[in-house]
Amino acid sequence: MHRLFNYLLITVLVISSCSDKKHEPAKKIKKVNLIAENKKQGFNPIKSGFSCDSTSFQTLTAGNYISKLFLCLGKHPIDTINLSSLKIQQGVENKAIIVDFNYDGFCDFVLPDDLSASQGGMNYYYFLYDSETQKYNSVKSLPKFTGGFKLDIKNQRVKIYCPYQDCFAYYKYQEDGSFKLVKGEFKVEP
Repeated sequence: MHRLFNYLLITVLVISSCSDKKHEPAKKIKKVNLIAENKKQGFNPIKSGFSCDSTSFQTLTAGNYISKLFLCLGKHPIDTINLSSLKIQQGVENKAIIVDFNYDGFCDFVLPDDLSASQGGMNYYYFLYDSETQKYNSVKSLPKFTGGFKLDIKNQRVKIYCPYQDCFAYYKYQEDGSFKLVKGEFKVEP
């Protein structure tokens, strides 16, 4: 029962107040219960006009690496993502792309790690917003090491370039929460 309670009311490090400035390092942090705070304030991201323009984030670093990413909607914290296991060097957060890439009406984000660049590509980390849990989840069904991506809005797909950009593939979001290759081929080696 105690574990279930801890699971439902996760205590995380959260910024004391989210900034309107995008991509700013976290300065003041305190321990709060994100779910309880948002509930207490009557805040619901879905009902509050969730838009990519009003979504921002701040980072907390450990050494040279990003350890946590705090996502905010306006001044409200909406999620905290632990990135310490990915070993992403600080500074790359300035190139994060906040966009709805699964076409569900909610802002997702892509974190390109240009410090991992080699042989024509770099690592891309994809995170989708889950409106049911009101959390961001890492996407494992898209290639990590790529030459970049573009949105094909007309066909609601993601176009991902091979590292050498000599090929590309289209991926489409599936109801099971994954992306499926629907056209082309993706290969890492030329």
